[in-house]
Amino acid sequence: MSASKDTPPDVQQLNADKQSVEAGSAIFEAMELDGAEERIKSLVLFLESLENEIRGEIKRQSEKVMGEISGDIRGMWSILHPSKEIQEIELIVPADKAIDIGLKFYGVKQNLPRLTLSEGYRNSLGLCIFLSMAKRESQKDRPILLDDVVVSFDRNHRGMLVELLEKEFSGRQVFILTHDRDWYIELRHQLDGGRWTFKALMPYENPETGIRWSAKSAGFDDARAQLDGYPDSAATQRERSWRSNLPYSLST
Repeated sequence: MSASKDTPPDVQQLNADKQSVEAGSAIFEAMELDGAEERIKSLVLFLESLENEIRGEIKRQSEKVMGEISGDIRGMWSILHPSKEIQEIELIVPADKAIDIGLKFYGVKQNLPRLTLSEGYRNSLGLCIFLSMAKRESQKDRPILLDDVVVSFDRNHRGMLVELLEKEFSGRQVFILTHDRDWYIELRHQLDGGRWTFKALMPYENPETGIRWSAKSAGFDDARAQLDGYPDSAATQRERSWRSNLPYSLST
């Protein structure tokens, strides 16, 4: 500091100018940072607005789709259950929860039907939801696979399912699998033999033989195949096969 007092004026001025340049450069850098900050804030606001618009559109589309599916569910339910105990079935989205089901049971609103409905009603409801969603894929011509879906249905509602398939899915390929031979026999009588194919599987024997189609649809071959290992099942199978062919025997 003492040496700088004797420095020539031009050197002092040069040092002051240098400090001014450094200060000016810092100001410009600060202005650039300030501008970048404003651009970032604007970008964040734009992204937030865009996100809100996207979420709003997703919600609108979801509500539209759920409304259409709910309408199909109500229509299919009215075929399976013509009585009016259960009405106003719809898909709902509670706050911060997954999709749920709402309905009225004897006029009382039920937001959690799985806790109040019987197993048969719940299975019917699940089947209606599945078929309603499958109906939305009608343009893609995808087959529908129903595997033992009437386990908890009584006989009347099993017949209603046939009416539902004929009415809503007459143009789709449908596979129905069942272990219930009585229902299989009913289906053979109810469904159009010209449009439906009926097949039965032989009992599984070993890996070498694998799964085989029964050569005859009457069921006596199935009974013979079970005679050695499962005589009780063979007797039951034979009785059912005899009952299923009785009308044909009488008619001839």
